[in-house]
Amino acid sequence: MQFRAIRAMKPAPNHDEASLMASSLHTLSPASFALDSFLAILPERAPMTGEDPGSYSAFHAAMAAALAPASPYEQVIAENLIGVEWELLQQRRMREAGLRRITRQAICKAVVTSRRAAHIAKLAKDVKAHKEAGGDSETFEAELFDEEAAKAAGEHLAARAASANPDKQAGAHEEIAALGMDPVDLMGEAYRSWERAVTVHNEAIVALERRRREVRRYFNALQRKRPAAPREIDHDPTEQ
Repeated sequence: MQFRAIRAMKPAPNHDEASLMASSLHTLSPASFALDSFLAILPERAPMTGEDPGSYSAFHAAMAAALAPASPYEQVIAENLIGVEWELLQQRRMREAGLRRITRQAICKAVVTSRRAAHIAKLAKDVKAHKEAGGDSETFEAELFDEEAAKAAGEHLAARAASANPDKQAGAHEEIAALGMDPVDLMGEAYRSWERAVTVHNEAIVALERRRREVRRYFNALQRKRPAAPREIDHDPTEQ
């Protein structure tokens, strides 16, 4: 009978050992490069129209602190990663804006259609009542359909359907259902839309997620290649 040698597996490092391994990576200070901060090598970024005011500065500061680049070059690569993450967020915001627009248009169209149908039904009823009272078509004064008011009502309903207030949103969903539409179906139709307002951002998101993985791998590789910090020896190695 043959036996295979079983090699003992090295136990995983405990918490203290893991901390020691992490602290062995040498972190250079900006002063080593005559800088007050590694961020000093980066150009200033002007805000973009459509961004939440002040949001980029807070996002960038938090991400830069989390990535903790240890050299000017690491800062540049970290900046690439931060830029990708930020653009991902903005692409999702723009896609969602497109989805909301598609949904809003569908709701407005449904409201206008419903109100026009109600107006026509009322008009027919009024004509009948007018004739029963002895009038004729020539003397009947028809009330015109107020399409602008119907559109405004549709916009108002669409706004409530996307409200951050759960009660307002739930009420709007009930009104949408009363129009013969399912709010979930509305959302699904928007997501399935081939409008460029949606598809162009979907494509960008896929490409950016791929780019994020690539940059993150490279940044992690840079961190692993940091020189190890010299460790203090608390005894004379020549002593036995």
